[in-house]
Amino acid sequence: MSTNFSDGLQLTNYVYYDMYVTYKNAGPSFMLCFMAIILNIIVIPGIFMNASIIYVTIKYYKTPSVLSL
Repeated sequence: MSTNFSDGLQLTNYVYYDMYVTYKNAGPSFMLCFMAIILNIIVIPGIFMNASIIYVTIKYYKTPSVLSL
């Protein structure tokens, strides 16, 4: 199915068009914003912890250890 709009865009998938029509005037919701904030609180420290693991791995790559005997 192909739908033409007045601004020249063409939408070829009805499922996406149906979702667009359903939620186009919904606006932001409290739960959407709340969950985004919670996920960011969890993810941002994780990114820094992963970066620190990479940093320590690179820094001590050539350091001899007991395990390498």
